[in-house]
Amino acid sequence: MRFLLVFFLFIYCQGHSQNLIPNPYFDSVRDCSNNSPRDFFSDWYNPTNGYRNKPHHPCLDNVPFSPYGVSHEIYPKQGEGMISILLLSDQRKEYKSYIATALVKALQKDIPYLIRFYISPRKEENDLRNMVADVIGIYLSSQKAHKAILTTLPFKAQIEQRGTFFEDYDHWYKIQGKYVAQGNEKYAVIGNFQPDQASNFKYTNPSSGSVPNGAHVFIDDVLIEAFDPLPDTILLCENQPLQLDVGFHDATYLWNNGERDSIITVSRSGKYKVKATIDTLEFLDSTTVIYMNEFSSHTTIDTFFCQGSELVLRPPVPGRSQWHTGETESIRTVQDAGTYPLIVENECGTYRFTYEISERDCDCDLILPSAFSPNGD
Repeated sequence: MRFLLVFFLFIYCQGHSQNLIPNPYFDSVRDCSNNSPRDFFSDWYNPTNGYRNKPHHPCLDNVPFSPYGVSHEIYPKQGEGMISILLLSDQRKEYKSYIATALVKALQKDIPYLIRFYISPRKEENDLRNMVADVIGIYLSSQKAHKAILTTLPFKAQIEQRGTFFEDYDHWYKIQGKYVAQGNEKYAVIGNFQPDQASNFKYTNPSSGSVPNGAHVFIDDVLIEAFDPLPDTILLCENQPLQLDVGFHDATYLWNNGERDSIITVSRSGKYKVKATIDTLEFLDSTTVIYMNEFSSHTTIDTFFCQGSELVLRPPVPGRSQWHTGETESIRTVQDAGTYPLIVENECGTYRFTYEISERDCDCDLILPSAFSPNGD
């Protein structure tokens, strides 16, 4: 169990967790004198042998992007640079391009992550058809994504937006989703993972007869960030107000005590749950706050189990545990009624708990709470 001991700390604030995308604004370049579209930006690479991406950066003197003969400019969403990839071609079958990067660290199993990036369609010269597409996604993997192919990558995007054409050349479209990690995902790939037959396109300048045409988009401001602001348990020796801060981008908040701010003040033992909402995405977290001064030196806990079943006993507070049998494992499974004394030592002192277990004739599964608070929470 992950817990935090607080003596004189009045505010618990883990702050914003880390963006796991390196070089998310395409600011850093490997070598500006080497205009290699494949690996121009630091930390990013082209995972296929297909169409080469187009970098845009002040050192290349192509920011803002302005197509020849067109009164139009597009600047990066954030930072200095951006990169253009190909989502779809109208003449070349399964012809697409992608960008990929290794994450700063691997994703943790069962942790929810906010995944977000921005795209803007690339406008071409007025005498071209200016093709746009309606699908893009991001794929996460524990293995480095690299295929020596010229066609669509055979992966399934975990976060994908489909069905709306990216056709406003003056707009950065937000692509985002919530992803609960399988664990150990280390690489991210952005592009169109749908086959041509599942990808739609149209022309914003259909009167032109130009061929071939491609649906290109700029990519910028890429984010993968965990929502895990609270420890499992916060242990305090003396009664003192404690502030919990779960601030997460532009979310709205709802706590189980009715509070709606990102920061709340607590002063009693209990389990505090929060829901952070970003657009339609919901992120949940919780912590158990334990004030040890609310416990007496000896606490009796009455519970029961059903005949033919067993009961799992856990210490009600964090610390070093010792059962009356001398066992020091924190979790103990019992199948007999009786008295089970437990001593827990932590930085706040030594506490004795006695479980009075009875057996009942019932048909149920009993789950004993993993945390106990003397005020009945």
